[in-house]
Amino acid sequence: MRHRRRTFCAIRTFSRKRQRNGPLEDCGGISGFYELLEPIAERAHPGHVHAKEWAGDYDPDTFDDLPIKYALARIANRRNAAKARLAKKNQLGSAA
Repeated sequence: MRHRRRTFCAIRTFSRKRQRNGPLEDCGGISGFYELLEPIAERAHPGHVHAKEWAGDYDPDTFDDLPIKYALARIANRRNAAKARLAKKNQLGSAA
């Protein structure tokens, strides 16, 4: 339960900051992501052309919060449904 709360708080905090788009898949983790940002941003960098070809139309400064809003809504719906089931179960148990 605590792990889910931490994840929810991290998503909420990240979505409020809106700093950058998430890393690309197969970029080598966080360190690979930061190593990729420099060649993408600087045209004079020797690896700029290769990085742009590999990343395609990826823009690290574009942030779409709609998928996060959908994910948070799904989490809230599951949580509310579980609370409703538990309340119904408690009502049936107390009536018997």
